[in-house]
Amino acid sequence: MRRSKIAAGITVAFAMGTTLVGFAPAEPDSLTASEALAAVNHVAPEVLEQTIGSPNGTGESDAMRAEVGGTDISLPVTASGGIEVSTGSHELTIGLPYSDQARPAAEVHTPGVVVYDNRNGSSTVPAIQSDGSIRISTVLADPGAPKRYDYPMDLGPGERLRANPDHSIDLVASDGTTLGHFDAPWAKDADGNPVPTWYEVKGDTLTQMVDFSTEAVFPIVADPTYKTYVITYSRADVEQMWKMINNINNICHFVPLPYLGSIACSAPAALSSAVSQAHYQSKRVRATYWDCGYNYCSYYTYAVVS
Repeated sequence: MRRSKIAAGITVAFAMGTTLVGFAPAEPDSLTASEALAAVNHVAPEVLEQTIGSPNGTGESDAMRAEVGGTDISLPVTASGGIEVSTGSHELTIGLPYSDQARPAAEVHTPGVVVYDNRNGSSTVPAIQSDGSIRISTVLADPGAPKRYDYPMDLGPGERLRANPDHSIDLVASDGTTLGHFDAPWAKDADGNPVPTWYEVKGDTLTQMVDFSTEAVFPIVADPTYKTYVITYSRADVEQMWKMINNINNICHFVPLPYLGSIACSAPAALSSAVSQAHYQSKRVRATYWDCGYNYCSYYTYAVVS
């Protein structure tokens, strides 16, 4: 069985700088939390390089909580709780694969990351990114792992999942507004070779299929990424932005554009105007991201709302 090409080398090196908390022994044929994390680091190091620096802590049912630019994200202690995403005006719960049998979260000292052992040869590794997106890596340990990974969504009235020509998926409101977005899926084996993968949508459930062959080198990593497209800033956020409006660099914290890392951040005139209006009228600001498919032409619009 071609269980893990990287287990003997990368796992040891990566684990030297990683401490596990609340981790129980793995099931047979499962990867340990450190091995799963090492697999993600090997295949897609940017996932761990771009995690949030300082999560807000934990709660009774939260293994990890973070607030990033108006978006509150919670990773559950038990996978059955699902990932909760709140933007002030909208809430979404993203269910996790095999949550009914997964072990509780193994927290690692990589900020914003936890690991769930699904006890079937796969692990789920959600990572909160510094731009407010969530990368939910699935690590397949060996050929005995499933090829199907379901993400049931707790959608609001009239909301639906819409497949796009580029194989990405939008979360769409009843009025047609795009509330969130799942990037097109990808999967790679331990040698970096692409593994056939695609999304299927049935009702409120998004499924990622990973069609590996006997030639694949394990472990395999697959990665759905979710981005929030509509954020409503609270009155407290508006007042904080108002106070900082003359220090444009600080505004970056409140504008989690998916491509912030590739552009010079400054407070757009439209945002400054909306913040000023909301300050004087004691209202909130709603930011809507419009994705043209490329960084240079994507943009935000801002509206003042009650």
